[in-house]
Amino acid sequence: MGASWYVSRTPTLALRQSAVMTMPAALYGKDVFRLIPSMVLAVPSERDAGVPAARGVRVRSLRPNATIIAGDSAVVENGTAVFGNLRIRSTDSIVALRFEAEGYRPIDFEIGSNNVADVPGRGRSRARLAEAQFGAQRVRGPNASITVEPGAMISGVVQVQYTANWSAASVWLSMTPTWGNAQELGRDLTPVPTPVKQDIVDVSVAVPGPTTPGRYWLLFMIDAEVSGGFALSRTNWTLQEPVWGDGNDIASLPDWTIRRANVEGAITSRLALPAQWPRPERFCNASSRTVRGVGMKYCEADVPLFGIEVVVR
Repeated sequence: MGASWYVSRTPTLALRQSAVMTMPAALYGKDVFRLIPSMVLAVPSERDAGVPAARGVRVRSLRPNATIIAGDSAVVENGTAVFGNLRIRSTDSIVALRFEAEGYRPIDFEIGSNNVADVPGRGRSRARLAEAQFGAQRVRGPNASITVEPGAMISGVVQVQYTANWSAASVWLSMTPTWGNAQELGRDLTPVPTPVKQDIVDVSVAVPGPTTPGRYWLLFMIDAEVSGGFALSRTNWTLQEPVWGDGNDIASLPDWTIRRANVEGAITSRLALPAQWPRPERFCNASSRTVRGVGMKYCEADVPLFGIEVVVR
């Protein structure tokens, strides 16, 4: 009786998103792979489960033929633990993992290590809206639009579907509204695993809405830049600091460019780079501006992007 009562009262970790494929991680050596998409666990909070919420979740191999060499733990944020850094070495066809947190019943997961993902080719990386929920408004597709009152807080969950070809880089999903101060309101939402084909990542959005009636956009983009506004300001990390207000910020995109991006999943924009940085495969223009004494140039660059229209009435 006591044991069964304890089991019924002990909260259980749950899979919010589970991997379906593996991807070689050659930088770590032979027979090392990562999971695609990354494992995401739901961790019940104290309010939901009647126990103190876990601060972190750990993962270990249940079999001696598999070794976790990176990313064996994840911090719990907003009831979620994301194992984006998990890397496993194994020569066996099946890998068995156990995810554990103090005070919670563990959860086990198995995957075939030879179930290799179809790596995208060198084509264009793309991002599109899969679905979004803003209060009672549920939207999807290239014509997604929400209606809000002036000054209302815009909050919800956005599902981003993307294909990305970067094999070794810091790749972030970022968001910016087309109203207000882009440097203050823009956000780097989350790093995303790459390369990947048709993966979906869920992100939460909370931003003060426009105070003036009209039509605006919430823009979402993915780029191989470090966090800190580099992607949204269209500044390459090699310049060491983002350059805002030079006419190529993502928030300043015209309406027609955004609507086209919603169909194609990407745009071609101007990217700020050091003047001496090699970029022979792209058209570039010199600039008279400098950053920390370094001359600049602007080169064409593709970037995955889509927008959700915001109508203020």
